[in-house]
Amino acid sequence: MADASDRAYEPTAIHLIDHAKSSVALAMYYLKESEDDRHPVNRLLNDLTEAARRGVRVEVYLNTKFAGKAAAVLDTPWVARLRAAGVKVTGFSPNRR
Repeated sequence: MADASDRAYEPTAIHLIDHAKSSVALAMYYLKESEDDRHPVNRLLNDLTEAARRGVRVEVYLNTKFAGKAAAVLDTPWVARLRAAGVKVTGFSPNRR
């Protein structure tokens, strides 16, 4: 377990995901895929997918408290890819932080 907050999350999160043996639980305020495959968010999404495919239980919890966009946050191509790989993606209730 580690707190990987703010912009410094990438090396810590990637290391923990790559070395996870049984489970990964990740809570994120906001995730947005980039067109650049080397972008930290894309690397994170790819590593989560790889972890799930190697048998690690992966759960991602996302904030959905955006003005009128709760459903849109969970209805994106990258969420579909994570779910297709076996990742459990759950949105926090818009009434909670």
